[in-house]
Amino acid sequence: MQIFEMDFNKGEKCGGENLPDVKITVLKTSTADDIFGSYAHENCERTRDKYEEGDEFVVKHDDFRVPEGLCPSAWDSISGLVLTLMHGGGFEEGVWMEDENIAISCFNDDLRPVFFRIERTD
Repeated sequence: MQIFEMDFNKGEKCGGENLPDVKITVLKTSTADDIFGSYAHENCERTRDKYEEGDEFVVKHDDFRVPEGLCPSAWDSISGLVLTLMHGGGFEEGVWMEDENIAISCFNDDLRPVFFRIERTD
């Protein structure tokens, strides 16, 4: 049995020149105010200044690594979907998503989640 391993921080080639690029767009940043108020330490920043709605990151088909400006922890949360879309996988159109070329995912930053639109480009 062959195990496929990639180091996502080194820009490994993930095969095939015909693979599409994948665009990641910040849909929404949020704060769970009720939870934040009850549990967050006073030094914890309430907002996540790293992302603004509409920020975009592109993962090139021949350079699969954390896009510049994207938090490595966010990448860990969504890289599986990026790889799935890049290699032709998707979510059943009309059942889960309106368009099988798009996935929506959330970076679980505990008190400050960030929602991403991940889409295969042609």
